[in-house]
Amino acid sequence: MTLPLVFAYKQTNLFVAMGIRGLYSFIFWSASKIIQRETLSQWSGKKLGIDILCLLYRSRSVGIPLLWNLSHFISACKLHNIELVVVFDGSPPPEKSEIMAVRKKQREDTDKLCTTLEGALERSDLSTEQRDLITEKIAISRRNVPQIRSEDRDIIKQLLYATGVPFVHSLGEADALLAYLARRGEIDAVVSTDYDFLARGVKNLLVPSSENLADFSFHHFMLPEICKEIGLTEEQFRQFACLLGTDYAPGIGRYTSRLLYRRFKVCGSLDVLMDRLHLSTEKKENVRHSLQELNLENKVLDDLLRSEQQAKMMTPTPIEPEWILPRIETGEICPEMKIFV
Repeated sequence: MTLPLVFAYKQTNLFVAMGIRGLYSFIFWSASKIIQRETLSQWSGKKLGIDILCLLYRSRSVGIPLLWNLSHFISACKLHNIELVVVFDGSPPPEKSEIMAVRKKQREDTDKLCTTLEGALERSDLSTEQRDLITEKIAISRRNVPQIRSEDRDIIKQLLYATGVPFVHSLGEADALLAYLARRGEIDAVVSTDYDFLARGVKNLLVPSSENLADFSFHHFMLPEICKEIGLTEEQFRQFACLLGTDYAPGIGRYTSRLLYRRFKVCGSLDVLMDRLHLSTEKKENVRHSLQELNLENKVLDDLLRSEQQAKMMTPTPIEPEWILPRIETGEICPEMKIFV
């Protein structure tokens, strides 16, 4: 029997990447011995800022239930006396409209494909093998283009409310607010899968080593040590990152991160390098625009967070056992959540 015609639909394989192009591979190439693997227990008594949507997208991409996964992490933080500040993204800046439009198109295409495939499952003439194949195709499509919907955010917020974890909505992206808090010493590290935080000047970035947050291990990226290893100042590191390209403006292109790094080291100056590479005025402006967007030196908290949200960040809510206990019984959240009750 031939397979259903619904497989004629074409889909983009992977959710379009965001962030600084090639920065992840460059750091592992140039400073891998600096990166430390740590556990949550090593951050006992500290305060961590959480880039929550990054964690939720990773969880969704491998099919781990959001509540279950995050509840493991929160209960472990409670066990080790770790304070949390959770930040949700606000509206993306206009500069990211193009890449956000691409992502929206990918989500729409995935929804269209999966709706068609789900309709195909209603056919009575399919074999078990065909049903399994279609079901697998739906699961892979959803994982390749993970979506976090408003109802997902709502249930996560209920978990945060019930456990007394403060959370806020930034005026723009969570990155800028978390980097600002880190630079002011109001949090000790940022937990995220986004390496852009290093270019924003965050000294300590904790990247979960697994999508399964019950693993409780992280790769610790220490910006001062990375800069020392590669022989750049933190400002030069930010300049180098902008040459690669950010979400705000494309990089200069043509060069791999390693070659660009070597040339940057020889020149020692961003302006000298751009002149020697004979960059167009447009490309120079792109680099400078990214630098401006990543620079937080002239920012104040009011630029990043509304006043009512600022108060909320400092005021944890009471623990709600009546919300926690029934969900432990149904298996929606992990048994370790009993630590809150």
